[in-house]
Amino acid sequence: YVDVRTAEQRVEAAGTEVVNAREGVRIATGRYQAGLGLFQDILTAQQALYTALTDQVTAQEALETARVAFFRAIGSPVAAAR
Repeated sequence: YVDVRTAEQRVEAAGTEVVNAREGVRIATGRYQAGLGLFQDILTAQQALYTALTDQVTAQEALETARVAFFRAIGSPVAAAR
């Protein structure tokens, strides 16, 4: 149960990370368009977004794995995990 709750928290944190990374891309693009930033800043922000999205998928997979392990441990059918 603790693993499931921890995984749920990681999914939530990863979602926040994605939101922040998207905002970083928006800000970097705006700064570049205003002549205040470098194109490299956009690339760096996009890389951070890609990393955040990857982390989000990894966290979601870990949550599903934790749910399956939990339901298996209590003897419940895995289909009930959804």
